[in-house]
Amino acid sequence: MGGCDEAEARLHGVKQFSAVFMPPHPVTPCHDWSIMMKCHCLLVLCLLATLVAACAKERVYGNIYEGLNKREQLVNPGHGPDAAEPRSYEAYRRERSRALTKEE
Repeated sequence: MGGCDEAEARLHGVKQFSAVFMPPHPVTPCHDWSIMMKCHCLLVLCLLATLVAACAKERVYGNIYEGLNKREQLVNPGHGPDAAEPRSYEAYRRERSRALTKEE
């Protein structure tokens, strides 16, 4: 009977050792891969968002310009049929680039 008690004591000692020195859920290669894939997907999404934002910058500026002109017309409407039509964003941009090139 002494042999069985010794085996149980050794097994109990191994369980205690593994509970102290080993993580409860060992990290598997599959687990590492999924974390890496999540990071890569997040990085790709951030890069795509940056690219789209950079490409759409001029369009955003144009829409802001047009919206501010429309607001100005609503807040301060012109009187009579000869009220000046505001210039488009493209006309503003051309005029601005000409003015900047003259300064240089």
